[in-house]
Amino acid sequence: MSDEENEQLPVPVPGAEVIESEEDDPAMDSILSALDLPRDTFKDYNKARDALVTALETGRIAMADALALAQALDHPRAYEVFATVMKSTAEVAEKLMDHQANIRELTGKKNEAPKNQTTNNILFTGSTKELQALLKGKLDEIDVTPEDE
Repeated sequence: MSDEENEQLPVPVPGAEVIESEEDDPAMDSILSALDLPRDTFKDYNKARDALVTALETGRIAMADALALAQALDHPRAYEVFATVMKSTAEVAEKLMDHQANIRELTGKKNEAPKNQTTNNILFTGSTKELQALLKGKLDEIDVTPEDE
């Protein structure tokens, strides 16, 4: 083989824009300023996330293969291997979620529900007979005046 044959050619990814380095990416500065993160932290976050996503996808494939093998062999050890792969894949998914929580802590951004929601709880304090009458639609049979304490 010649040296030309040993060279690895870059594999194009469909739909991906080619950027020589992150330094050349004009959107990177706006992202980093919006997140208030140093460039190294952002790069490390992306590398770790990519590794976790790849491990999760590989785990899903391995899990499907291990299940098919376990069903074909019908051997307890094969099912044990499947269970181990499934557990490992679930742990990777959990680590991915922890990774998201960590970056939110670093950026100070949190997913919070709106605080202006009102919850009205209605409590019926009558007897079961009154409740049955209420459910049957006989509201006029029930005394709805508040009791004096």
